[in-house]
Amino acid sequence: MTDFYYFRTKYEFSRKVLWMDTNSLEIINSAADLFDRYGARKTTMEDIAREVGKGKSTLYYYFKNKEEVFESVLRHEFDSLKSQIMEAITEADDCYFMMKEFVKAVFSGIHQFRNLKKSLLNEVDGKSKATASLIRSQFIDWELSSINQILAKGMITGAFRNMTDQELVINSQAISIAMMGLKAILLNETDAEETNRKIDNLLSLLFNGISNQHGTK
Repeated sequence: MTDFYYFRTKYEFSRKVLWMDTNSLEIINSAADLFDRYGARKTTMEDIAREVGKGKSTLYYYFKNKEEVFESVLRHEFDSLKSQIMEAITEADDCYFMMKEFVKAVFSGIHQFRNLKKSLLNEVDGKSKATASLIRSQFIDWELSSINQILAKGMITGAFRNMTDQELVINSQAISIAMMGLKAILLNETDAEETNRKIDNLLSLLFNGISNQHGTK
């Protein structure tokens, strides 16, 4: 079983640490729908209060402003995505297939979390753009760390050839950069079969250079 310590996230804000209790999660889910429909710039705290069926005072008990709500939405979607990916790859008994499942799970999962998807595609405007940029940066760091760990484990198990520390970093970055390029294309792709075919082609191209099986699996 893969030990990715960063798959558990605590939400820390300047005012307090927010844990996902029933009320805050209800607010986040309602706000997520509004942000997706109208955008973060046009959505107000009044809109969120009306959608969730609570007074504004309840919202301000949990969140100091709309930007904090938006950040909570993105972090909740990010954490949910990571949990889904963890579930998808833990059953893989070979690191070569673990990497393939990881990449596929990233793309299929992002489609489900629409506000995170817009942030990754740099489609958020207004004051929330800085928050989206922060989450996008954290996502890239997490993705790169995950790839690095899978490759490192693959060297231990023999799925991948031995690499120097520098080669490990370079190969991890190469896969991460390739995934970034694909996001701009595939995150707007509606054909799941076509998405998987393109992902398979990318991984086959990349892994022929590092897999002991030379893409025969």
